Amino acid sequence: MDIQIWHIQFDQNGPDIPVIAAGSLLEVELKKEKQNAPVGRVEFLFLGPMTFKEFLLASKKEELIPFTEKPKNSIPYSIHQKLVDLVKDYYFVGGMPEAVKAYITGNNDYSAAQVVQGNIIESYRQDVRKYATGKLNSVILEVLDRVAFEVGNKVKYQNLSPAKSTYVRQAIDTLSDIFVIQKVTHTDSAGIPLKRGENSEVFKLYLLDVGIYSCLMGIEWKDIVALDQKELLNKGETAEQFIAQHLYLDSYKSIRPQLHYWLRDKSKSKAEVDFVSVQDSKVTPIEVKAGTSGQIKSLLTFMGEKKELTDTAIRYDLAHREAFSERVVAKYGNDKKIEQASFQLINRPLYTI
Repeated sequence: MDIQIWHIQFDQNGPDIPVIAAGSLLEVELKKEKQNAPVGRVEFLFLGPMTFKEFLLASKKEELIPFTEKPKNSIPYSIHQKLVDLVKDYYFVGGMPEAVKAYITGNNDYSAAQVVQGNIIESYRQDVRKYATGKLNSVILEVLDRVAFEVGNKVKYQNLSPAKSTYVRQAIDTLSDIFVIQKVTHTDSAGIPLKRGENSEVFKLYLLDVGIYSCLMGIEWKDIVALDQKELLNKGETAEQFIAQHLYLDSYKSIRPQLHYWLRDKSKSKAEVDFVSVQDSKVTPIEVKAGTSGQIKSLLTFMGEKKELTDTAIRYDLAHREAFSERVVAKYGNDKKIEQASFQLINRPLYTI
């Protein structure tokens, strides 16, 4: 997409404010052309795919939105089930506006949305060919084709491309610069700010949109129809992708968001918490479960080790509960050393993200 520059005048006496709007490769073009802007005269605003709430609005299901906004009382089971079904739809339609439009105007036709998603992905491939040459060109395309299969995993360059790691790292950085993928970086979570304890060499990746993720995975509409709800939703990577893009979008302002997670990669005591954020001035771990249940061993380990920093954790899943908060007192560890964790666990349905 071509770069377009508009000058918008807020009032007759005010100055002209240059606003730059473009497609996925704007950041790369600005970097390549070494564009200079007068300090304080350019405002950066980041846009992302439609959120689940916006998807509900577009689907004319706005009466369900109040139930997605951190409800304090139990949600009626019938409402919960409707929202779960709509989360399923969003998993495969995603939030790219043109894909949502095709889905809705096609009378809830997922295949119509997938055609749009395929076109978007092909446009990324074509754009890559415009500005990346030689080996980097092919490596970016390899990473783009493989990244969906590595969503939520600690990145190992050889899983994304057989090329040299320097090329793979450059390809990842480029796709991240243009917002096609999102980095989530490991932090030791030893305090605030989380960035102080991050290790930039340890990270995992998510795509900008769960619909694009599903399309890159090669999931067809006929495959979706053939699966029952339990099989369809018990896909941990899809749930993590759903949560990751919303956490990312929630941070979209004028500064590029940064997401973190916690990983202990030791052979005898492996543990991982999907995301770590700062809420109410506390380090807060976030665990994501695809279905209605699941173990929280890693969360217990984190809360036991970080008990001086925080006493609250969040779990997103698809369970229908009467209460949204519970006190967890549980033991963790191995035969050599058993510890106990005690904390408040906030349970939230995935659709409340």
